[in-house]
Amino acid sequence: MSFGDSPSFIIDGQTDIVFRYIPSHLDYMLTELLKNAFHASLRAAENTKSEIPPVVITVSKGDGKVAVRIRDKGGGIPSSIHNKVFDYSFTTFGRNSTDDPPEEAAGNTDGTTSVANQSMVSGLGFGLPMTKIYAEYFGGTLHIISLEGYGCDVFLELPSIKLDHTPTIQI
Repeated sequence: MSFGDSPSFIIDGQTDIVFRYIPSHLDYMLTELLKNAFHASLRAAENTKSEIPPVVITVSKGDGKVAVRIRDKGGGIPSSIHNKVFDYSFTTFGRNSTDDPPEEAAGNTDGTTSVANQSMVSGLGFGLPMTKIYAEYFGGTLHIISLEGYGCDVFLELPSIKLDHTPTIQI
């Protein structure tokens, strides 16, 4: 793998839905989740010397809700660190040659690296925790199901914000 490689992606489900949400929050959440899925897919392809597997994005709309599932074949999250993925400053970025950490980066004993050793684009350890906060603030959820050795399914469920039910925030 080299800089510029990327997995293909497939969008399926109800691809023509319309719903109300805060665009900057939705953009942030989807960018973080897709970045993680793409990165895991690239890393898995490099480790197995195989083709980069596509990421599948499924969208559906229910009664007042929109759900997005992002499925990758990036090897999953090791059970030894699964309970840490929503911890601030926890990152797996830099665990492998695809990540190109700085030469002076010192790894932690569990194979992860600290925030001080990361680039400004990835690996700061704030993407998943902030995505979860953004989802839950307006009544949504974020769940990650990992099949270690295979990949992850990430489920983001968001309420469609109704104009007459929008909470007012006093400053």
